[in-house]
Amino acid sequence: LAEPDDGEIQPATAPTPAPPVARKSEGELEIAEFTDDDDDEEEEEEDDDPDLVIPDPKPAVIKATKPKTPSAFARLGKFVVGDTVSACFATIEMLDFLVNWLEHASRVEMRNVLVIAMDEHTVRWCDENGVARMDASDTIDKSEMNDPRVEVADVGYRMTRGFNLLGEAKTASIAKLLDMGLNVFLSDIDVIWLRNPMNYFESGQLALADVAVTSDCVFGSERRRPGWRDEFGQDPEPTRASANTGVTLFRSNPRAKAFVAAWRRRQRRTRDTDPNHNDQQHFQYTLARAHGFEPDAEVLKFDNQAPDGKSDKETFVDDWIRGFRPRYYYAHAEINGVEEMVIAEHLGADLTVRVRAKGVPPADVQKSSRELEQRFPRALFLLEEHDESNREYALETKVKVALLPTNLFPNGHLHFVAHHAAKQGFADEVYAVHNTHNYGGSPGKLGRFREHGMWAVDGEEYYFGDLKQKAPKYLKVRFTAPEYLADPTPNLAVGKGERPERHLNLLQWQIERVRDGLALANITGRTLILPPMLCTCDRWWHLFQNCTNGVLTLPFVCPNDHVYLEPLMRKPEKMLRYREHTFLRQRREFAKRASDPRRLQKRAIRSVARLTFCEDGDGEGRCAPTPVEGIMTTLPGYVPDPETDSLLDAIAGDPGKDVTVGYGSLAKHVMKALEGNEDADMLVVDGLGRGLNEDWDKGVTPFGGFDTQYMNQVFHKVTAFIMESWCCYFHSMEDRGAVPHQMTAYGRRRKKKVQDVTVDTAIGS
Repeated sequence: LAEPDDGEIQPATAPTPAPPVARKSEGELEIAEFTDDDDDEEEEEEDDDPDLVIPDPKPAVIKATKPKTPSAFARLGKFVVGDTVSACFATIEMLDFLVNWLEHASRVEMRNVLVIAMDEHTVRWCDENGVARMDASDTIDKSEMNDPRVEVADVGYRMTRGFNLLGEAKTASIAKLLDMGLNVFLSDIDVIWLRNPMNYFESGQLALADVAVTSDCVFGSERRRPGWRDEFGQDPEPTRASANTGVTLFRSNPRAKAFVAAWRRRQRRTRDTDPNHNDQQHFQYTLARAHGFEPDAEVLKFDNQAPDGKSDKETFVDDWIRGFRPRYYYAHAEINGVEEMVIAEHLGADLTVRVRAKGVPPADVQKSSRELEQRFPRALFLLEEHDESNREYALETKVKVALLPTNLFPNGHLHFVAHHAAKQGFADEVYAVHNTHNYGGSPGKLGRFREHGMWAVDGEEYYFGDLKQKAPKYLKVRFTAPEYLADPTPNLAVGKGERPERHLNLLQWQIERVRDGLALANITGRTLILPPMLCTCDRWWHLFQNCTNGVLTLPFVCPNDHVYLEPLMRKPEKMLRYREHTFLRQRREFAKRASDPRRLQKRAIRSVARLTFCEDGDGEGRCAPTPVEGIMTTLPGYVPDPETDSLLDAIAGDPGKDVTVGYGSLAKHVMKALEGNEDADMLVVDGLGRGLNEDWDKGVTPFGGFDTQYMNQVFHKVTAFIMESWCCYFHSMEDRGAVPHQMTAYGRRRKKKVQDVTVDTAIGS
């Protein structure tokens, strides 16, 4: 690698171009296809630039709909030998996630941002957008990743040779950066940065760590926890969960280099023999532990004093309650092979030489020891009396490893499902969230980011529509799940592998309301704002005792990917117009960040109409509004909508805007009742869940469906398989542990078991 004479690699301070990401207004996002019209006509000139390229300052012209944001790529800093690069890996298939990662890294002012580009298209995109990159396109042949069943973007679904090639390219790039004298602070592309962690990594004993890594543990990292098992039989100790390489730090010193070399060696050794082990599992084995950390191996501090002179007790106050202090360990990385001898020679006193003594004449042992002492004069020498191998000697070093606290670096389950930081009151102190424990692949992760306001890729069109066309209209359905279904008590008694029937009924009850919302949005030409979904059991209930998983408490607001098959919902042919349940809040936040907020204010929601489904009779409450009430409104993850509620209060009782229809009404009845309200910015639908308690699945539903059976069938075909199945496929074909959820077709009869007797019940009209 060629470096400037002053020892620095100088990046450009680039303008902030909009990335080439095509937007869809129908609840989906597609990556723009990257093409080069000149590829077929003439050969490209050989690129003699170094692998690590910091582009010269120059404007980039890219057509896109995303507005320019000054923070997106402007503060890239500069790379200095001995400094830390904040890096991620990317392929062109994950371009939208790359843009999102860069935007959030910029918002928290991460310095020395570097994209490790895994293909030529990503290299070119970085160059055209002024993004510092390292060209790793020659480290992997993406054609070897081809699998007709799996897209490249979701190749992680399978433990294949192709996926493992990505892991090998990853570790090769880390080794190369370390050899350049750069510390590597690496995070996956599905990590969101909420705060800049650099000061944290230079504090206390953590500043001494050679390697730092996050955890897959679904418990918080506070020390004040029960013993080996909690009340549900779960092990709450974070150190006994697997490490997760989604966020890692490697210092540019011989110890970290030896660890990475051992990591890479293990990858190569099992490349063809055991493709079921990926780079993360190889990392775990390099720690000399197949799963988690041994509790008795933890050390309270490393051998030397922290650079700031403070103890961790002073640095991480109230650790027993807050759990912000890392856990510290020593990993013993073996050094093997001619290439790694260079690392051994630089280890000095950190090198341990184990000379084989078992079955070897003493004279030969002394001779070997003298020769090795000349080569490694500062190393620690030990006689190995129990080595069963035939090696003359073995080299290893003691690597300082820090396990980062899950309270500050939570995984997807802790943050998006358990809402742990929000419940404990330190959500504002979280540094990063890794979108793991997810269902639905990349679309499922995108959906979670959107729900939580962490998706910075969506532009004006997603939130406000094409400003050259008529503004989009929205529809909300409001309901409160029956108390007997929302009560988690029955599910807490469900044994491992048993079906939580009460929870499954709760999901089905809510799914039918979503079905009505999608149908009414289709009829009225509106976009449905999905309602928040209440869950009383973890998504993988079949694997857990008492429906619980980790620190999760029941009930909870479940992410969309727990309920919907997001990859199918976003397919263009589905023509489903929807937004996440937090959409209105994210819409307002987007408007605040816009370069001209007043221009977007013209599309603010100012008018509203209400459609209420009423039961027959004049009894009290049969036609009253049905706002979201009960336990749902008290849970983290639920987002109220006071603006719409205020507009509804203003039209209450207005016969022109506050209209009613009877139970069982069809599409034609709804459209007639709504005459004159076509231009209302928001249509709120009430009464879809009123009275639907113990007998909710026996009779006529509030909305009867479309006007013809043919249209009912068309709608059902579109929505039949957009729901997740609960939950597993691990058993025989007779009992696979899976419970498919589908929206019941209008006009169809559902088979229902009542005390083990199957009966038919009419649904709709």
